[in-house]
Amino acid sequence: MRVALVFLLLLGHGFAITQEVLQVFVPASYHDTDSVNEYGVKGELVQAAVLDRTVVVSGAFPEDLARIILLPFQIPANNPAYQVQEANLAILCGLELEVNYEGNLLDVVFDCRNFKIPENIELTGRQVLTMTIEALRRTLRIYYQGDYQDPFQCNVNLRHLPKTFTELKDLKTTFRIGEKVKDSKSEE
Repeated sequence: MRVALVFLLLLGHGFAITQEVLQVFVPASYHDTDSVNEYGVKGELVQAAVLDRTVVVSGAFPEDLARIILLPFQIPANNPAYQVQEANLAILCGLELEVNYEGNLLDVVFDCRNFKIPENIELTGRQVLTMTIEALRRTLRIYYQGDYQDPFQCNVNLRHLPKTFTELKDLKTTFRIGEKVKDSKSEE
């Protein structure tokens, strides 16, 4: 009897999945709309933005939280004439993602072998990658804000950049996640 009970507990534990409703960010294209957003260089208007959205996330954290920025995204509309099925810039431009978390280091590699800006999107490769990296950074920071006990480092690298985009390798970056931000008022 005890063996059967232990087996059922282990089996149940193996199938237990935590599902959390979270705020995440996505690099979104405004193509086929009349909307623009100020992004990057002050005064530069682009048809894109880093938008927040609510999703259900399950799996390993922070790995699957990082992967969520490549989740398909359709901007809801009340106009049947707006037929854009995909607005996630990372997906539209062919980015793929590899994520590995060991110790206190999250390695995020954007595989750019299929990276290409579609003709109907009036953005540069730099703008697309910058918004995608910013969506990753905001997603991780909002989840791990506050009193998170185990800060970690996130390394972002770009692999297999096409020859037309090799100058974008300077976008690789490193940032810390989970460290409490000091409030200037509390230091007085």
